[in-house]
Amino acid sequence: GELTVLEQMYLHKNKLVQSIPSNIGKMENLRDLHLYTNFLTGSIPSEITKLQKLESIELQDNRITGTLPNLTQSNLEKILIYSNNIQGTVSQKI
Repeated sequence: GELTVLEQMYLHKNKLVQSIPSNIGKMENLRDLHLYTNFLTGSIPSEITKLQKLESIELQDNRITGTLPNLTQSNLEKILIYSNNIQGTVSQKI
């Protein structure tokens, strides 16, 4: 399934590998995305910008690369992405 009703995803410290799937953009009710301290690679999918209810993103301590998507969701309060190789800036609207 696509977990469209899921509001919180806490999968930190689970030794997850590979990348964040692009279909994460279909999780329209997601408020908290906590995937920190894993072995995630690749970039943050641009589909994450479709998550208008997102309040918190914690992706620190992974192996994520690439450019930070333009995160301008009005509810977004927290972004933790340190200890990765991500480039870009966080919007001042947050």
